[in-house]
Amino acid sequence: MDKVKVEPERIAIGGEYRPVTVLFANFYGIDEIIEQLGEAYSAEITAILNAHFTAMGRIIAKYGGVVNKVDSYAVGHRIMALFGAPRAHVDDPERAVRAALEMQQAMAAFAELNTSCGPFSLKQRIGVNTGLVFAGNVGSLIRQEYSVMGDEVNLTARLMAVATEGQVIISQNTARQTGDAFLLREQEPVRVKGKALPVHNYEVLALQERRVRERRPLIGPRCRMANDPAPGRPKPSWQRSSDHHRRDVGLGKSRLLDELTEYWTSLGALSLSATCPSFGRHTPYLPWLDLLRALLGFNPADRPPVKLDKITTLLRRRQIPPGAIGRR
Repeated sequence: MDKVKVEPERIAIGGEYRPVTVLFANFYGIDEIIEQLGEAYSAEITAILNAHFTAMGRIIAKYGGVVNKVDSYAVGHRIMALFGAPRAHVDDPERAVRAALEMQQAMAAFAELNTSCGPFSLKQRIGVNTGLVFAGNVGSLIRQEYSVMGDEVNLTARLMAVATEGQVIISQNTARQTGDAFLLREQEPVRVKGKALPVHNYEVLALQERRVRERRPLIGPRCRMANDPAPGRPKPSWQRSSDHHRRDVGLGKSRLLDELTEYWTSLGALSLSATCPSFGRHTPYLPWLDLLRALLGFNPADRPPVKLDKITTLLRRRQIPPGAIGRR
């Protein structure tokens, strides 16, 4: 749509091969609702469908994906979403998996639907795969549709088919490109149509709370630091840089910052860190949320009473009356 607004005369998007992460979400249980409620409750059926589609669509859009189509499946129906086409991001595989996890969490709202004909529930399973696909407008002059095609799209559908209710199954390629962003459980390789060898796949369990980056030694020649009575102590790389020593080949900003942080933490300084993901721009104060969680010692499993106790403990340690915060 952005391209069309800028150049309305160039509505067609030419075909091209490009890396794309494809997400298939198979939701089922709606056919039973349609059959039981019948024509008399068509408005109620429509409301349930719209609520589900709106919830899933918002999550996909939040992470920069687009809903490509909604169609029927052997059991229920499925949503096909694209991350990387027509607009690409450097972290499309991670965006897609984050969206898949959030979509499954959002299904809690549809686990017990109280309808005019009794309780029903919707269920969902998701498959995600990353690969090179053909993308572009297909169709005729009368009707065209932007879509992706290829073996990688078919593999995504196969992964969705082997997933069970509530699962997010990703391919080996997607797992490799998301690094250590997620907690994964390797599944039994599965044989799928069109593949000579069994396909490795993984169940996504959760987000990694703290990513672990590879840490390699980053110290220079042994030399005496200023104000350091111990000769031979390794000199931190950040000080070597400031002293105009030759920098290590491939030294990056993040790695240098890690070294600086580690050095000052060893001297008793408090270190707090937060990330600014590219897909977080629509979440107000997102980096501050990470900082506050780290400062207060929150864990993902903490319930509100536990969090309140931790806040109170910190305020007392800082000699701030808890009531001063509680009244706000």
